[in-house]
Parts: sequence; structure tokens; C-alpha cells
Amino acid sequence: GKCGKIHKVEFKKILIGKGVFDDLPIILKEFYGNSQFLLVGDKITTELFVNKIVNAFSLPPNTCVINGATMEEVQRVATQLFKGVIPVAIGGGSVIDVVKLASYIKNIPFVSVPTSPSHDGIISGTASILVNGKKTTQKAKPPEVALLDTVVLASAPKRLISAGYGDVLVKFTSLKDWQLSNMDTGEFYCEDSVSISDRVLEQICTSLQSSGLNVTDLAYALVNSGASMVIAGSSRPESGSEHIVSHYLDTHSPRTGLHGEQVGLLTLLISHYYVEKAPEIWWTQPSRQPEEIRRFLSLAGLPHTLAELGIQASLVIEALQNASTERPDKYTILHKFPPNKNEATDLVLKSKLFQMV
Repeated sequence: GKCGKIHKVEFKKILIGKGVFDDLPIILKEFYGNSQFLLVGDKITTELFVNKIVNAFSLPPNTCVINGATMEEVQRVATQLFKGVIPVAIGGGSVIDVVKLASYIKNIPFVSVPTSPSHDGIISGTASILVNGKKTTQKAKPPEVALLDTVVLASAPKRLISAGYGDVLVKFTSLKDWQLSNMDTGEFYCEDSVSISDRVLEQICTSLQSSGLNVTDLAYALVNSGASMVIAGSSRPESGSEHIVSHYLDTHSPRTGLHGEQVGLLTLLISHYYVEKAPEIWWTQPSRQPEEIRRFLSLAGLPHTLAELGIQASLVIEALQNASTERPDKYTILHKFPPNKNEATDLVLKSKLFQMV
């Protein structure tokens, strides 16, 4: 790549389309011959999807039902990955993350079959796993094959679809945080990755504008977001100060909302801070200003306020003040200008994320 790093992307195939789930046995056979497969789902996706496809395999696959993205479940899946077994994750983020880490530990490939488009971890190289009740990010590898059936994804609860948009729209702030860090700290910055992510942001906003929720467009956005992270070798293009604040909220109170809802709304909050503190590096496009970001979040069907997600304003104020010490290694606008209590309070008020808009 132009940035001087070697971009290693090991995907064999990423399929996005209508009804591709029905072709899963054929596709798996094409890549892995007569390997033994382990189909992994959670309680719901096993009933809805795994059980429906099991009989379509010429060699009956093994199945495994997981309950939550914990290290215990990762170990339990790993013990079933004997030599030559290929695991297939059929589910949401938790299922994919468990299989992703289990297969990484065993140094074997895995196949990702997301059943909801709720976050960009579908093809990323990291897994979000609970260790002793604490949320951690574990290094792993992206799937070798990913299958996104737009009919399956469209059947997911609307709230999960909206959350997927939230996780894509964070690029308004995450791309600026990465640029800021590159300028201030000399952190590695990959133009290839940035241009992919920027294009994804542009396309998803155009899509929302013209057709509202569109699962096919969202599927492409999530896959390209994952590819951008793989190319960058980090989560930088898709995760900035909005994710740090969100993570602080997660660790200091029980989460009732979805990850994508939270980070989407926090993107609006951070955008106001950029306009106030660093307007010279904020986007020049009229379509990327805070009130337009609010409109895109609304078009995506996300809640209008953080209060609706059961989050206390006082905790957000605390999170903004503590973000830079929470993640000293990940430089953002909150590291360049750590807000004091008054500034954080003003920002929360200005964002209107705690009053009904």
C-alpha cells in the first residue's frame, strides 16, 4: 500500500446476496471439500437457521449452541475443534466472536454467517469477549469465508438493523480522531483504509437519504468497514473517541441499549466537540455537520436520546472527562482537549441527547 505497510487480506470469498444461506453446504464443500463442519449458533439462531440447514449437508455436521460471548464458551467451542474440523458461526456478534477466537486459538480458519447486521465485527480480526465479567478486545483473525444472506439479515429485528447503521456512522468522528492522532503524535495512518471508510460513509448516507433502511447497502457497508480495519491492521478507521466513551459507559453501568445505538449517538456528541474545539480539522462538507449527522441517525431509526437507552447524563459527563486516562494509548480529540466538568456538561447539553428532541 501507499502507506508503506504490506496489506495482508486473507479472505477467500465474501458472498452477499439474496438466499445465499441456502447454498451454504455447497459453498463449504467448494472450499473445504469433505471436511467435518461444526455449526455454531446461539439458542435462537440454532432454532431459526442451524436446524433448517443441517439436513442439507451430505455429511451431517456437528452442532454447538453457545450462550454468551465469554471465555468459557470460547474454550468450550475450541475443545470441539479437532484436526480438520471447520467451524461455521451462524449468528450475531457474540456467536461470531466466540468462533473467531476459538478458531484463532486452534490456528484454523472459520466461516462467518451473520444473521443480523448489528455491528462491523462480521469480518474483522478482533473479538469482543467477556473475561471474568469484563469486556475485552481479543486479537484474532478475520474469517476466510463470509456469507451474508440479505433475506436472513432483513428478517432480523429492526432495532438490530438500526444498530448496524450506528456502528457504520461512527466514521464521522473515528476518521477525524485517526487523522488528528497522525498529525499530533505521528501515529501510522493508512490512506487506503481511510479512502475505503470514507467511501462507505458517503455511500451509506446517500443510501439512507434515498431509501431509508436498506439491508443490502448496510451489508456492503459492514463488510467494507471490516475490510478497512483488516487493511489498517487496527480498529482505528472504525473506532475513535465515541467508542472509548461507549466502553466507559459499558464498564461503569449495565448496558440496556445496543452497542451500535450507543456509539452512533455518541458520534453526534463528539461531532459537536470537534466543531467547538478543532473546527479547522473537522469536515468541510455541509452533509457532515452535527445537525446533518443527527438527521442520518434519525433516518437509520436510532433513538433520539441517550436517555432512551437508560444512560445517565452524569455518567456521560464523567466518561468524557476520563476518556483520555481510560485509553491513553488511543489518541483522540478527548486527549488533545480533555474536557473539564463544565465543558463536558455544556457538551452534553448542546448535543440535546438527554432531552426529547
